[in-house]
Amino acid sequence: MKKYKELLEEAKLYLSKNRFNEALALIKKAKIISPGINELDELLYEVITKKFVLKTKSTIFNKIYSYILFLISFFIIRKKRFKLYEKIWINNPVNILFIKNFIDICINKNKTKHAIYVLNFTFPITNFLRWHNNLISRLFKNNEIQDELDFRLEIQKKYSQNKENDEIINNIQKKISTQKIISYESLVPNVKNSPENEKFHIELINFLINKRKFNDAIEHLEKYSYLDNIRLKKRLLQIKIHDINLKLAKAEDDDNDIDLVKKLKKESEMIRIDKYKLNIKENPSDQQLKYEFSKLLLDLKMYHESIDQFKKIILYKKRRIRILIYLSTAYEKIRDYDNALSSLELALNETEKPNEKNDILKNITNLKKYSNH
Repeated sequence: MKKYKELLEEAKLYLSKNRFNEALALIKKAKIISPGINELDELLYEVITKKFVLKTKSTIFNKIYSYILFLISFFIIRKKRFKLYEKIWINNPVNILFIKNFIDICINKNKTKHAIYVLNFTFPITNFLRWHNNLISRLFKNNEIQDELDFRLEIQKKYSQNKENDEIINNIQKKISTQKIISYESLVPNVKNSPENEKFHIELINFLINKRKFNDAIEHLEKYSYLDNIRLKKRLLQIKIHDINLKLAKAEDDDNDIDLVKKLKKESEMIRIDKYKLNIKENPSDQQLKYEFSKLLLDLKMYHESIDQFKKIILYKKRRIRILIYLSTAYEKIRDYDNALSSLELALNETEKPNEKNDILKNITNLKKYSNH
């Protein structure tokens, strides 16, 4: 079976000859082999747009079908809307309403690359519209102004060829020349010369994040983890969870990525654990924090670990009864029925709430069936 890259190159060849249907067939096959590849989505969007602009007129059926899907979208849960809006736009990629809505959902779902693809390929259709500029500004709001200007310059040069456009290009280039030039190469020496300086690391990491180079940011922070800097460690976990959330959103949009969704959710859980450990290290006397961490471990079905943590805060008066009840639950899950029963009996003797007493008594009755206590 051909790899997706081979199919991608073949599809590009067909596109160059305006053989759109053959290109689409290859892209579809490649997406089945390797779901979730941005490169394939980019080529798909380019083929679809060019096909409609150069050759295809939207049929009445296509128009009606697109509007039916659009109406349905109001009743679809938010998590599923990206795929539906994508389908609506692909079915009629020159419709201004569908273009705007799809770019909007891309921005809201942090699918920056997809938004860029659509803005790029539909520029000749939308560049004169007021919302076009607003969407570009929204898309790059968390990035450096340089990135936005570079994008605007690129699409202006690519599509427009007139005197008015020359003036727009000159204005953009002037703005670019006035921007303070910050590069990766200019920031790295600061870190190397003063690795203990937290500020230099933060500047470099912020630069990488603005460029959406999450893996590079993670690699850098892991490289300097020996510094044992709490702020840098927290930043590492924040970037990791953000990166995972982006991958998770993409994987959940693709029905073929069920295994990947499970894997990413597991990674997310481990990062939550690491965040609690880091916060506890920073605030070792915070009993509530330790209680929340113990409960998280229980919720994640890490029963032995949760028992160890609950036992460390067993005298935490504010949550004493809940700790004993949760301890009982964890012991029961590992079939240590005697300790489960002992924990509940302690809770029963100490609680003063009638409803809580009744619930504990019910659980004690159930546990006595298994316990030798």
